[in-house]
Amino acid sequence: TLMLKPALDTSSTSTAPRNKKGQGSFKATEGRTRIHVKHEGPMDGPDQTAPILRFRIYAGNTSLPEDAPRGPMQNDFAKTPTAQLPAPHDVFQLQDAQRRQEQSLGVQHLTVGLECQLIPRDGNS
Repeated sequence: TLMLKPALDTSSTSTAPRNKKGQGSFKATEGRTRIHVKHEGPMDGPDQTAPILRFRIYAGNTSLPEDAPRGPMQNDFAKTPTAQLPAPHDVFQLQDAQRRQEQSLGVQHLTVGLECQLIPRDGNS
């Protein structure tokens, strides 16, 4: 599952007020978004059903350099049920990506996606 969350500015140098109602919205963050990958199946068991994934995340028209997939990142979902790209690669500007996609492909929607590779538990890829 992909989860999209507003990318709140938590830097200590920010002058924007924090912890106010509505501040955590996509509108308030002007489309700045963090995309998390979440495993929703069983976390453990005799067959260790939670996967190890190597993944890249993208938003927009991946043929454009500014919208190219970001990553790779690897996560063992048996240890951590959610993962995201490391900073500063974790924040996507979705309004800009949607605008670029509309201009280049003539579509009025935004494509957000995940490229992933299952990593065997024995460490072989």
